[in-house]
Amino acid sequence: MAKGKNIQDTNAQPSRWPTEGTDAYGREAQVVKDEVTTRVDEVSKTLFYLGWAEYGMPEDEPFWKIRRIQQVGSVWEQKYAVDGYDGPNQFYRFKWSRRYFLTYL
Repeated sequence: MAKGKNIQDTNAQPSRWPTEGTDAYGREAQVVKDEVTTRVDEVSKTLFYLGWAEYGMPEDEPFWKIRRIQQVGSVWEQKYAVDGYDGPNQFYRFKWSRRYFLTYL
């Protein structure tokens, strides 16, 4: 909390340090929430599916975020499922049980 501010004012006008939101060189830094994969499906040595959902979420409910990792030649591609609305996304809109039938971009 910044010096001289009342605790009641911190929510209305949050304080920021001069370097908050930047790295050591003054560039913008993005803080990303670390997510733990809920499911990993190793189909082959060159094809994997990763899934994220709330703990205990059924695999046939549309509350999953799914990513396909596939080796094409010597390159590994990582693509998210496409739902037809927003293109490839990282939203929790998919069914884990349908991962093989989804489109990935």
